[in-house]
Amino acid sequence: MKLFKRDNSPYWWYEFSYMGKRTRASTLRPLSDKVGAHRVMHQEYLKYMNAEQLGDLPEITLKDAFAISVAEAEGKTKKQYESCSNKILKVLDPNLYCSHLRTHHVEHLVKVRKQQGLKPNSIRGDLKYLKRATARVRGSYRVSEGIQWPKVSAFMKTRYLTEAEERDVLRKLKLKDTLSAEKAHDLAVFLIDTGLRLREAADLQWSSVDKIKKQIEVFRPKTRTVSTVPTTNRVLDMLVRRSNQRQPFEHMERAIQILRDTIHEVCNQDQTMVAQRGAATIHSLRDTYATRLIQRGLSLHKLSKLLGHTNTAMTAKYAHLEVQDVVDEARALL
Repeated sequence: MKLFKRDNSPYWWYEFSYMGKRTRASTLRPLSDKVGAHRVMHQEYLKYMNAEQLGDLPEITLKDAFAISVAEAEGKTKKQYESCSNKILKVLDPNLYCSHLRTHHVEHLVKVRKQQGLKPNSIRGDLKYLKRATARVRGSYRVSEGIQWPKVSAFMKTRYLTEAEERDVLRKLKLKDTLSAEKAHDLAVFLIDTGLRLREAADLQWSSVDKIKKQIEVFRPKTRTVSTVPTTNRVLDMLVRRSNQRQPFEHMERAIQILRDTIHEVCNQDQTMVAQRGAATIHSLRDTYATRLIQRGLSLHKLSKLLGHTNTAMTAKYAHLEVQDVVDEARALL
């Protein structure tokens, strides 16, 4: 075990060997601080011995932990992870060990992001990614425990379509009279009547459709669970029409874009509605399914089973009523 100098380096370097393995690295201590360099060398030696003899987990920086998460992701998710990584590492020290991450670091991240003018949902996304990335490396590396993750109140996107909006969307898709528009129409009906997420519908296989029992078995990638949902007659009729395909929904890229554009054209013209509930999107079809079942008396517990939620806390955001329903009920009572 020894300290040494390297050409063109302002720091002391250390070197030691154990069981034929040689370790060499910078102490990051200047040449004027040899005592500090000795201390770092001994600390690193003890850390290495613990890892080799006692099985202690090694350290990992935030930057390297993020790199692992990004490397394992694909497609759109990969781009989202890369974006979150870059933004977070502009606020937090990339070389901060995950074991040294503390509540005050996370609070600082939230504070800075708010000062930058980010919306609550974006900040929540940063926190969610930071938590996911550090949890991913736990077990292989040392990760801080007991962090108090700040709660950031965010706008809950529970925008759902009224029956009039649904009719207008489906009518407009019918009028387009193209194969892609027809696919978009069928997809809209399917999502409204089953409450599946877009990805779940796109991945659906015929083996999961039971036309006799009028139900569909759905794999939920988000929670890694399987749930069963009933089908309506119009969904069954649509599936019968598409039964000559390899799967219920295939080659849907253009159809999805048409559906997205049509929902925006029909449902997002009222800026007051957009400000209060958010802009309508394809996910709003799932919100529509959930909201209507709640309005018709289904309990949150039962709805959570149909939506594939792991707990009713995720389902509670659907416990709202159409304003006109309240007005009608009040009128009847008066």
